[in-house]
Amino acid sequence: SEVLKNIYVVEFQFVGPDEESTEPSSKKRKTTKKSKNPCEKEKPEVFKAHKLFLSCISPIFYKQFFGSLHDRGLVEIVDGMEIVRIKEFSLQAFAACINHEYGEENMVKDCTNFDLLFEMILVCKKYDLDELSQVIMRRILKIKITRENLFSTLKVLEQFKGLLGFEKLCAELNRKIGRASCRERV
Repeated sequence: SEVLKNIYVVEFQFVGPDEESTEPSSKKRKTTKKSKNPCEKEKPEVFKAHKLFLSCISPIFYKQFFGSLHDRGLVEIVDGMEIVRIKEFSLQAFAACINHEYGEENMVKDCTNFDLLFEMILVCKKYDLDELSQVIMRRILKIKITRENLFSTLKVLEQFKGLLGFEKLCAELNRKIGRASCRERV
């Protein structure tokens, strides 16, 4: 039954910091076609996942759904569905991380979008997905720096330079950028 299904599934909605309103969420809810590859430009408005699975992969999800954070208003119920609003990062980055944990590893392996990959590391840090964070960092270091992505890479590095744990990754990328810019001048 639909009610039984909703007990086990949670819906995540992207609500950027400037997009909150006083309208009931059922009026704001949009349905868009979900992209199979979250590295594409189009991002889903809604992402659904299994609470029990999420609780098994992350102590933060466990606390949010079943533990000490459960009664703190982080989960709201609308029409029998548990809803979690995502404000800190895009649902595209969140969906890529969770889909990877579900076994869709190509989403990280094939991604070349530095901004999205760094944002995915933020998701990993928030939800204690340490192994995935290491996979993403290795992926970032494998991306070739070219004339086409040089300035966008620098922009992403500038944006994330102050975050804890990114220093080593950013230093290695800066070395790659330096080598790439030297090759371009020759």
